Amino acid sequence: MLPILRNFRSSNRDFSNQIDRFWGDFWQSDFPAFFSDREMAWMPRMDVKESDEAYIIHADLPGLKQSDVKITLNDHILTISGERKHEDEKKNEKYHYVERAHGSFQRSFTLPSSINGDKIKAEYKDGVLNITLPKTEESKPKEIAIS
Repeated sequence: MLPILRNFRSSNRDFSNQIDRFWGDFWQSDFPAFFSDREMAWMPRMDVKESDEAYIIHADLPGLKQSDVKITLNDHILTISGERKHEDEKKNEKYHYVERAHGSFQRSFTLPSSINGDKIKAEYKDGVLNITLPKTEESKPKEIAIS
């Protein structure tokens, strides 16, 4: 084997080992515990899809009540906000590890002018918020007959 190739492979292996050691040391340090002792920000996952009739937003909001969520529409900007509160420790209970994030969130979407804002509908069921944003009649696809 060429000496330069042997040195490259050796250097590459050393670098890989250093990266593995870094992450191992990081997760064994007190740094991750720093986050578990404080309120962690979270951002719910959302999907946006489009059909011929509407745009639909699906937002995963596990652990929230309908009253914990607010939806506003202002100048073509749809904002979904809310808060997931941290469970308080009870007497004779002690958290050893906290991984579930909590806190306030806010997501905003700029809507196209083709949305009929008066007909927006929102449903909340089983921790999933579904918002239907109907398109105006003018913006819906139309099939043109051939004569």
